[in-house]
Amino acid sequence: MILPVYIMRKNELRRFANNQLNNDSRGSHRTQQFRRFVIHRVIDDLFKLRQCPAKWYGLTQSHILALVLHWNKQKVKPATMMKYMTVIRYFLRFIGHEIDGIDNQTLKIKRIKPKLKYAPTVNKPTHPIARIVFDLQSEFGLTFSEAIRLTPDIHLREHSVWLTREITFNSQDRLIPLRHEEQFMILQSLRELTNNHHNLISAQGQHAVCHAYRASMHDVGLSPTQSYRYLYARQQYNFLSNSLSHREVTLLLMREMGLKSRTTLWGYLHE
Repeated sequence: MILPVYIMRKNELRRFANNQLNNDSRGSHRTQQFRRFVIHRVIDDLFKLRQCPAKWYGLTQSHILALVLHWNKQKVKPATMMKYMTVIRYFLRFIGHEIDGIDNQTLKIKRIKPKLKYAPTVNKPTHPIARIVFDLQSEFGLTFSEAIRLTPDIHLREHSVWLTREITFNSQDRLIPLRHEEQFMILQSLRELTNNHHNLISAQGQHAVCHAYRASMHDVGLSPTQSYRYLYARQQYNFLSNSLSHREVTLLLMREMGLKSRTTLWGYLHE
């Protein structure tokens, strides 16, 4: 049986919250709606737990811990709980009632990283031309077409590769930062093969490049028709995830690889 006191407290929390929410016009309409949803869910869940304080200013860390435990039992995803807590902390600051010890780390809310397939160990082709084409795909995320059209003195910068729309698969410029020493060594090899101001096609001939690539890839048991961009996606995801969130890494890799669909990136990371 629900005691009348809990009903009264729930109504008081809702009345006060609605008044505050109606007076807070910050953020987009969608942000305001989500803020209202979260605060009302907090009130409803505290009511279910029989832990409604008499007023918002009576809310403590213990109430928040109870909510997190309740959400865990309901299998609310950690990423969703983080969004809830962002709204809760914002609302408490807005009403002048900040609570210590309700940060994600203290509450032990940890984002679960998706399980990824690690970049497999492959026998790289040994022919210099084939090796460069393969490395540009696996270490820079280029397509085969982009790799054989990359011209050092046009597309290489001190700490990045600038792919211009004339050679990209989607006719859009994109920038790929250099993060590893191996990338610098690969680009140096490309400069030597192309005399710096040619691409592989103009320096070696398209027929010779394609023949060398096909033959050398077959020699090491790799398909010359498969794209190896996925190796770049997996390697960079694992590296960047040490300092960035899943969403930040996803957006960054999509921009670097010129992808429009998250599904495509998901395929590179998981399939």
